[in-house]
Amino acid sequence: MTEQPDLFDVQPRSNNPLCQYMVDRCIHGWATAQMIYRSHGKAFFPHQPACSRQLREWAEESNGRIISGNKGYRLIEHATPEERKHAARRLISQGKKMTRRGIKIMRRAHQIEGG
Repeated sequence: MTEQPDLFDVQPRSNNPLCQYMVDRCIHGWATAQMIYRSHGKAFFPHQPACSRQLREWAEESNGRIISGNKGYRLIEHATPEERKHAARRLISQGKKMTRRGIKIMRRAHQIEGG
């Protein structure tokens, strides 16, 4: 008989063991950067601002397993459909804003360079 994968497996899709650390902190609901930092995060980060940047990177490395929002970070498996949609839409909107800003910078640079 073929063994079926566990539907509730919360292993990250990243080989980064620190990404697993973040998954472990998000397993029971929303976890703020400050909560993650306080629960042994000091072992990984000497300063909390570095922690926030690193957490965003780990969320990205999770291949969609960790979502973020105003409440912090959460495993997608434990989020409501609305929380999932909101997280995705928020990131897509940020990406569009960044693209528009990049285009404006390129146009301005082109003007300055005389082209």
